Amino acid sequence: MVRGSLCVGLIVVTLTSVCLAGYPTNRFSIRIPFQSVPKQKSFLSVVDGRVVVAGSSQGRVSDNADAPDRWYIDGTRIKCSRGGGYLAYDSTGKDSTIFVTTTPPEGIEWKIALKRREGSERGVLEAATGAMKGWSLDVADLPPSESGKPSSSASQRVFLTPQPKQPFQVERIFGHK
Repeated sequence: MVRGSLCVGLIVVTLTSVCLAGYPTNRFSIRIPFQSVPKQKSFLSVVDGRVVVAGSSQGRVSDNADAPDRWYIDGTRIKCSRGGGYLAYDSTGKDSTIFVTTTPPEGIEWKIALKRREGSERGVLEAATGAMKGWSLDVADLPPSESGKPSSSASQRVFLTPQPKQPFQVERIFGHK
């Protein structure tokens, strides 16, 4: 009787911890660490065909659903889960601005070294080819004269730099039932 109760208790504890931890999805977020900026404006997204930093869809969209701030990682390519644009940069190094293309960009690869720890998978995103190889993503506000708007996602520029102030992190999204 005691042995049976002990087995049931272990099964319940094991199942509970698995359910709380979640299960890995095939979607990732790319974001600035929360301590650097407010959480509402820290996720790399595609809005109207532009790469911007915007709010998270977490809590508004199922963990298994596509959203502008969720990405698929296919080896060295990164694709927005909604709209399907591929994350790209100018491999010649003439322009460090990040953009999306409708087809997989030639000669553009990304390096992401995901590390598992404490129930998550995280890593830093870097350009893996071209003149900006090893550079990471960063974001800066555009002067009002360039954007024509005060402080919206349209007034930001996401770009590659060798020394980012706030490097973006890639994190696997875990689903919960």
